Amino acid sequence: MLWKDLQTRPPLPTVALVTDVGNDLGYGVGVSELVSWVDGCLDHLQKAQATTIVTELPLARLERLRDHEFLLFRSLYFPKSRLTLADIRARAGALNDSLVELGGRRKIPVIPVSGAWYGFDPIHLKRSSWKHAWPTILSAWHDRDPNSVRPRTSFARWSYLRSLAPAERTFLGWQRRAQQPCGVLRDGTTISLY
Repeated sequence: MLWKDLQTRPPLPTVALVTDVGNDLGYGVGVSELVSWVDGCLDHLQKAQATTIVTELPLARLERLRDHEFLLFRSLYFPKSRLTLADIRARAGALNDSLVELGGRRKIPVIPVSGAWYGFDPIHLKRSSWKHAWPTILSAWHDRDPNSVRPRTSFARWSYLRSLAPAERTFLGWQRRAQQPCGVLRDGTTISLY
């Protein structure tokens, strides 16, 4: 859906964030397959002339994860998985190394993430870290465009952005779809989530 939309829309300045790549490890997807998926995505984004950044995996948080925490999160997020914590750590490390290598080869920033940004949940950023994490992650976009302006924060904008829905998602077993772009900012910037 994303690639079709990029081909059919008029060319516009485009930025892309490739993140949460390691989540599919929990479903048993192999490292080489994930790397090929990311490489394919980067091909499409390059054709769209997108300014792209990729995030690393939260390896520091994964290293602090205890066996009983891992079992809890595996049963919640990946109930059919039988991977061990050692399996996930090894695969996540290999995947992260591959992402860094891929970014270097393609001259795409691969942004490290801080283990401090994650709380009890080892996959999702804790809300209290958002004000530090997102500016750090997205700073590569601003570094590439010295004329970019960072908007002032506002509760109204935050609420609006949080209300936007991705093109496809599954919630409690129900498949949901949302038309893209799903949002428009005051300056005319459109937002699409895939």
